[in-house]
Amino acid sequence: MEIVPLAQIIEFDYDLHHSDLHRLNIEYVTWVAEQQRLASDGDLEQILGMSIGEYVESFLEVFMKIKPPQGVILLLEDEGSIVGMGALQEFASGIGEIKRMYIRSNYQNRGFGKAILDILISKGRDFGFRKLRLDTAEYFPYALHLYRSAGFVEVDRFANSEVPEELRSTFMELGL
Repeated sequence: MEIVPLAQIIEFDYDLHHSDLHRLNIEYVTWVAEQQRLASDGDLEQILGMSIGEYVESFLEVFMKIKPPQGVILLLEDEGSIVGMGALQEFASGIGEIKRMYIRSNYQNRGFGKAILDILISKGRDFGFRKLRLDTAEYFPYALHLYRSAGFVEVDRFANSEVPEELRSTFMELGL
């Protein structure tokens, strides 16, 4: 009999979780790079012009300062271990952006991603955002399905996106 973890979704606390979030972001970007390589979409480190570690360092300290009502970082915790994340940050006036949705593989397909996304959408409404944006890759079919099932639709590339143009990204938006 399989034991189902009693994972819970919590809000990020810098003092408690900064090293966990750092590790999870390294893991996440490494996973993205591997998926991109498998899809023959180039070498992420070459495209970024830096190593994965340098890339994570370039955004993480500012990212970890996200606080309501400009955004929120949610973590999936199981028995004191951080095993997933998702964030919402202000992209522009009235517009939020979903970022860093990632669940470790042994926690996937259990509804945790949907639960995190649902909370982020609800928080977006609470923060007064009129719409939410996100980017993902066409080689992440489960993510595309999740976002479409939540009502996100594909749109043109966002101005000021952090995603390099060389990547085959899918840009999506949800009206609140």
